[in-house]
Amino acid sequence: MEFKVDESTQKIWDTEIYTICSFCEKEYTFNQYIQSASIWVNPKEKKYGKITPCQCGVNLFSERWNIVSKVDVYYISTAHLPIAHGGVERKDWFDYGYWYETMFWSEHTKGNREFHDFQMRYHTREEAIRGQKFVVDNINKILESPDKYPQGIIDVFFNGIKAAEDQRKNIDPHVKRNLR
Repeated sequence: MEFKVDESTQKIWDTEIYTICSFCEKEYTFNQYIQSASIWVNPKEKKYGKITPCQCGVNLFSERWNIVSKVDVYYISTAHLPIAHGGVERKDWFDYGYWYETMFWSEHTKGNREFHDFQMRYHTREEAIRGQKFVVDNINKILESPDKYPQGIIDVFFNGIKAAEDQRKNIDPHVKRNLR
């Protein structure tokens, strides 16, 4: 059985950026990525799967550019994402050109890091560097009034559900009866 991809999907795979190298910033479409040579993680025993290195030698998806700063007990991290994500703020929800993200957590967190309800995303490395500096300079303001700053993506989703539930409570009873 042959796997066939429709023309519109093939066009997306040939043209839209799928990943970007964290270091040299070379862009790869999906087809360029899957056609790139991959190498075994352990070539002697052909174990642990394969990685795909960029032309500059950096392993795509595993070696990520990032900045980490510490202010008081908080670590602030800005990282290059392996695949572009959507914006965190609602106005940018469907814009998937965000390659960098800032989050922070407390050094007192044990085990899995518990990130604060905060996320900022950026299109370019320059924006990410400015965003990191903004969070470092304003960490106390963000902690005092977190609702004034970009929330984490999960909280945006749950807040949207809560808002829809609140709206549903206020619907005219005659209309509400017809909703399923």
